[in-house]
Amino acid sequence: MDTTHPHAAGPGRAALAPVVPIHRRATHPGLSAGGRAAARAFAEALWSKDGEHPPEAHRLDFFETDLADFVGHLNPRARLLFRACLATVTWVAPLIVGRPGRLAGLPVPARIRAIERLERTPASLALFATKAVVSLIWYEHPDSARDLGWDKRCKTGA
Repeated sequence: MDTTHPHAAGPGRAALAPVVPIHRRATHPGLSAGGRAAARAFAEALWSKDGEHPPEAHRLDFFETDLADFVGHLNPRARLLFRACLATVTWVAPLIVGRPGRLAGLPVPARIRAIERLERTPASLALFATKAVVSLIWYEHPDSARDLGWDKRCKTGA
């Protein structure tokens, strides 16, 4: 028996049925082109490894497509709430650092500063909600486990 497989039975564990991914594309548009661009600009700042440059384009492309699909699966109220939170981050964060316009109009280091400043305002709740949703999507990418150093095994107390 393969005990390295996450669904394998082991001492004190019953075998679980394998997870079969079932995916269907959303029937509702998740994000407009502007919403996708806003989410991408936010992700470029949030996951910049050096504080100067955005992550690799293929990761951002995957993120943008997957986020739009995810938001398209939300019910109308949740979809509206996410879009409102993303709009708050997009338009309010630059104002806080004295740079009116969209977050995407700032270079990555200025975006990072704007987001950090937004965390210390009453609008931080919208930022927190946006971070929570985009993090779910970002960390679904197959490269995320490798980037974090996770070997896909359960850790024991050894």
